[in-house]
Amino acid sequence: MKKNLGLYISIAGTILIVALPISRTAKLIILFGAFAGLLFYRRGVLYFGKANKKLQSGALDEVWVLYRKALKAGVAPNVRIAIASIFIQRGDVDEGKTILESYKNLTKGQTKELDAIVGILDSMVHWIEGDTKAALKTVREVYEAGFRDSNLLVNYTTFALVERKWKEAENLLDEADEKNIVSAGLIDNRAWLAISKNEWVEAELILTDLISKGPRFAEPYLHLAQVKIHWGLIGEAIDLLAEGLKKPFVNTSGIKAAYIQDLHDRLNDPKTRRKTAMEIDQDRLAVAAGQEIKTIDQAFEPEEGLILAGFAKRPAGRQKQKVEPEEQGPNLELTAEDLAYIEANEER
Repeated sequence: MKKNLGLYISIAGTILIVALPISRTAKLIILFGAFAGLLFYRRGVLYFGKANKKLQSGALDEVWVLYRKALKAGVAPNVRIAIASIFIQRGDVDEGKTILESYKNLTKGQTKELDAIVGILDSMVHWIEGDTKAALKTVREVYEAGFRDSNLLVNYTTFALVERKWKEAENLLDEADEKNIVSAGLIDNRAWLAISKNEWVEAELILTDLISKGPRFAEPYLHLAQVKIHWGLIGEAIDLLAEGLKKPFVNTSGIKAAYIQDLHDRLNDPKTRRKTAMEIDQDRLAVAAGQEIKTIDQAFEPEEGLILAGFAKRPAGRQKQKVEPEEQGPNLELTAEDLAYIEANEER
């Protein structure tokens, strides 16, 4: 009822104006003025809708101008948070933080659900700023308050894995399975956990299945490249890294494009191929998290081959994964459907 209040008032107003004992010309003038007033009143959400269309087309310079106009014109708290999320992920992080603070200072319109989403966004800001401990603490607080969704669990498991809290991450992934909370980010994190535990066959099964569904982020390609390198299959790893580089990278991406590009180029060069492959395999925890890798103080002869000896032997007779989880994409970014839903449900 509340979100349609403007519509009901407009209909009632139109009926009253039509019923007025004045000339048709006067009625048209009044109706036009009323319509213009309604557009002015709703200009915030109109700017928001226009910005969303520009966002999907990639016209980012125009996007930020329109989102700022929407905020200035006035939009509902849920829309403010949506705009903050987009700034944090794809624009000016500091501006996104400022928008979040403006929500926290509201005297009305706050809800427990929106508070939880703000907490998740705060954790993403900590993550971008390199403070994973603060990011982990923040999502843990949201989790302990009882909130659950795939966005929270992706972030929480990611930060736990980076901080090498294996059991905490595993418990969260198990909970997601029990509650049928599915996303590509959670699936990749399950494989990341397997790599951390030296469960290479399990990681390969999970990642091969996930990549067959075309995930829209680079981490699974890096993680499967790690598995291939563990078996000495350098050519396959190079191809996977090249594919990962085609995926979009945003402020919140756990693995940066430059990191993957560096590994790709060093593996692709016969002069650095073996040394790089050995460094990746020996420092699997750092690589899985996109962190700096420990170097090997040793020189190697150039190798032209794309399959290297001296690595682990790939087990024969590997079983196929029995359950193929539905690929829903990582929940670290608003989709076109999310934006359309927010716009349709904007409340004043």
